[in-house]
Amino acid sequence: MLNFESKISTALCALILALSINFAHAGELTLRSNISIVGDVVTLGDLFEHAGEVAKKAVFRSPRLGQKGILNSRRIALVARENGLNWLNPKYVQKIVIRREANTISLEEISTRISEELKNNYPLRVSNSQLEISLSNKALPFIMRADAEAVFDVEKIRYDRRTGRFSAVISGPSGSANEKRVTYTGRATEIIEIPVLVQPLVRGQTFKARFLETRKFPARRVNGRVITQAADLIGMAARRSLRPNSPIRLNDVEKPRIVKKNTLVSVIYKVGTLTITFSGRALEDGAMGETISVLNSRSRRTIQTIITGLNSVTAQTNKPRQTASLNQ
Repeated sequence: MLNFESKISTALCALILALSINFAHAGELTLRSNISIVGDVVTLGDLFEHAGEVAKKAVFRSPRLGQKGILNSRRIALVARENGLNWLNPKYVQKIVIRREANTISLEEISTRISEELKNNYPLRVSNSQLEISLSNKALPFIMRADAEAVFDVEKIRYDRRTGRFSAVISGPSGSANEKRVTYTGRATEIIEIPVLVQPLVRGQTFKARFLETRKFPARRVNGRVITQAADLIGMAARRSLRPNSPIRLNDVEKPRIVKKNTLVSVIYKVGTLTITFSGRALEDGAMGETISVLNSRSRRTIQTIITGLNSVTAQTNKPRQTASLNQ
């Protein structure tokens, strides 16, 4: 009888000890609130704090690189029990979110590198132009594992100058965990920034800095007759009425006409130390430094002059003996 009672007592002690261990373990076992995964699998140690000897046991596959996955509490409790863990879900968690960490190469970074490679392999037609890259609408960022350096290469690049279409293979470091290849396609456009008007300009109106802004244009639309620097426009006059937002060509501008046809001008005639000033009537428009014909108001003769200022001209002559006749 005593032997039987002794066996029962021993069994009860073992049971109590086991229960006490389980409850103690349950008290320590805590579901993590923020779960980030680097590797390809989710372990019990990723899910729980104090998972003990089974912490490294893989129980789920990780989400795709850079993405999130959701686990409900029932699945978590099931895998915990299957591995000897007693998780009682004291906070009544319904689900948890698991994020897979990744190194992400943005589309902007990819475009920049493709542009550099294209310029190295296919020199630009215009010296001060740039290459603008437009990736396919289906293009996605280049995503690599988070446990390696985020570096990439551009290889197998192809470019059709006529259409602007290109394809380039982006690859992760060869021989590493990040090794992967993705082909990107799109269009490369050689562009140049040039000054354009922000408002209409009428014939004879002078260009001012506030009338201009810089805009991008395909380089194929900008030939040698297009003005590419704002400094070459400011102070010039419109030769014809000009619309905004369009390239401005050399034959669209001229020096301002500071002498108008049929206006009275002051004519200066110099021979040695002798200077004679008289009035005349301009027979044509003219800008600073240009040669125009002027009618002498007294002699009614036409003389050639050079414009030297506003309504001021200097008579041209190589013959001193004409001095007397200029005022006749």
